[in-house]
Amino acid sequence: MVNYINRSLFCVVFFFYLVLFVFVAYKFETDIVIEVLIYLIVNFLISAVFFAGVRRASEYPFFMIFYIVFWGAYVFKGVVQFYSGLDTLYALTTIRMTLSLLKYVSALEAVTYAHFVVVCILVFLSKLSISEVNVGSRVRVRVSDKVFWVFFLMAGGGVIASSIIMMSLGVAVMGTDGVSLPYKLSGVLFYARTILVPVLLLFFLQDAIEGGRRNIFRGCIFLFGLLAVSEILVRASKAPLFVLILQISMLYIILSCSGRSVVIRPSKTQLFFVFCLALLMWPAIEAYRVVMTKQIDVALDMSDYSDQNLVIYSLQRLFQRLLGFLQFAGIYSDRTMLHELNVIFSYDSLSRYYTQGYLGYFQKGHLSSPSLLGASFLLGGNYWLIVTGLFVIGSFTLWKLTEMTGMMANSMKAFLASGIFNVIMAGTVDFFIFDFCLLFIVSILLCYLFKAMTKSV
Repeated sequence: MVNYINRSLFCVVFFFYLVLFVFVAYKFETDIVIEVLIYLIVNFLISAVFFAGVRRASEYPFFMIFYIVFWGAYVFKGVVQFYSGLDTLYALTTIRMTLSLLKYVSALEAVTYAHFVVVCILVFLSKLSISEVNVGSRVRVRVSDKVFWVFFLMAGGGVIASSIIMMSLGVAVMGTDGVSLPYKLSGVLFYARTILVPVLLLFFLQDAIEGGRRNIFRGCIFLFGLLAVSEILVRASKAPLFVLILQISMLYIILSCSGRSVVIRPSKTQLFFVFCLALLMWPAIEAYRVVMTKQIDVALDMSDYSDQNLVIYSLQRLFQRLLGFLQFAGIYSDRTMLHELNVIFSYDSLSRYYTQGYLGYFQKGHLSSPSLLGASFLLGGNYWLIVTGLFVIGSFTLWKLTEMTGMMANSMKAFLASGIFNVIMAGTVDFFIFDFCLLFIVSILLCYLFKAMTKSV
């Protein structure tokens, strides 16, 4: 199964390289076409080394997920970005820096170096994991119907109750300053909805998929949908439906690559429908956020797209939100603005430093993300490739630590994979580490709790 997936992915990546090569040869500026074609050839060879080197790794899902996201966010998007414009625009008005052709080529060169370093580390780590046996992720879990339906009622009621509280008090609304409730209730509500409930749903969903238990499967999908819709209404967030698809897809990938029994397979039509729905809802959610947060400047910026087709507008906004090369090129092209680490750490997060300290952009409730390579450059300066390598190693270490959670291992990995997907694009390393530590502690406790209520097969 792993070899089949590996060959299929290589063919897909090769196809995109071929398309980009033809596209560059016919559409690019003549001043840089040779440089970009060399960029594609070199990066294709690096990709070939990756697929040849990791095909026997026991943790193949990690290497595949990490690489495909990195490749798409930087190597692939680096070329596509030229066609959409060399303007590192993100979050409407946060950044407006137009890259010259020389700086653009320089950023592509830097991405090639990072691509080489990431692949070397991934292949090395894959060689270390070839003969390992993952005990935790091989545990077959059987949850009783009673346990699930009790959870279903509690989780459903909790999502509805927390939605009412958060909406009435304005807790965790995107685009606004944070609202603090007594006894850290703001954090409790937020992390229960974004970490605890999704991980438990992935845990029960795994049991339903492997056991062919369609009632539990439908119950999990219903709760996932309820949580996603409530997140849109309560927090004016555009990501929940995409996150729903991402986390469920990651769970299927992990189970399939691990040789687990997959009795209930996802409906590709339904997943495609949810993706299209999320895409078409993008402008509506942006308008809804404007109403909730009263961001008049955002409304004015949205008016620039009023004459565009809805699908084109949504795709354009989605492309801007899928960070990576876009943000990194802006940071890499202006190295004079780097600060010492003590200045960076004086802010409460890397995103706040990037938005306010680096870009000098202040808007109530808004923070932008620098992308992984951008964050590495902000933190490491000339040693940014070392910082990038450390993140790869750290991510693999966290992935291996999930084995300590026993029967929760696969649901932990699925959730962690979605976190890796986000941090590679956004570069919010500090939030990623905090979320994982919290998730790890909770999962250990849940593992002991479920041992008393489940049967391991």
